[in-house]
Amino acid sequence: MVAEVAAAAPGAMMRRSLHRTAALSALTAALAAQRAQRPAAGFLTRAQDHAEAAGDGPLTAQALMLQRDVTWSADPHRGVPSKASVHLLGAALHAAGSGRNTASLRAGVRHRLACEWAALGNPHAALAELEAADVEVAVSNASPDHVQDTDLRCGAAAAWGGGTLIETGRPAAAEAALTEALSSRVNPAGVLVNIARLRVAAGDVDGAAIALREALLAARAVEDRRAESRTRAVAATLPDCAAVRELLAVIA
Repeated sequence: MVAEVAAAAPGAMMRRSLHRTAALSALTAALAAQRAQRPAAGFLTRAQDHAEAAGDGPLTAQALMLQRDVTWSADPHRGVPSKASVHLLGAALHAAGSGRNTASLRAGVRHRLACEWAALGNPHAALAELEAADVEVAVSNASPDHVQDTDLRCGAAAAWGGGTLIETGRPAAAEAALTEALSSRVNPAGVLVNIARLRVAAGDVDGAAIALREALLAARAVEDRRAESRTRAVAATLPDCAAVRELLAVIA
């Protein structure tokens, strides 16, 4: 019996490795599809199936986390917050485990939870998740199996924080976080859109139009259609003036 188990072990390990590789590939494809505003649900279903077949909690967590993003992106301006998304992210947090090697993944989940709670009108829960995410980032190691790990370390953490701080009515803190994110983001389009939202709230329409123009150009440079859609949505809310007319000419 022991000999049979030993003989079967290499085959089981190989299958697990193949399922993990397939899950990572599907997650990467889902991210690319989201950015291009193409259907990602099929990739996420495959990612979750392969992750579960491999018995890999962190990969399962990523599939759940990105499923939430598909729902949130349904509205390019704000997203659609829901208790269902909160539950989905709670399941992702549980699947991610508690090890230090998955801290950056947990940070990504917590940033999304903060965003959901802020949009649902619970600033206390949002700020608690944001603080917990900051702790996760501080203790995290590089995690190559987290498909958004590099992004998190290149300004995404500050960008997420800035968006949540806008929603919780803390414009000064949001400005500081977004300025930090802007200095390190490879693709700053999303950050610039949130900066434009701050400018709108402060009554600086010209500043908002300038930020949105920069966001549009940054989004187009990397073919980020999701960020381009957000730019268009915020631009549509601006009152008429010379700077806005120039922006609309660029958008057209």
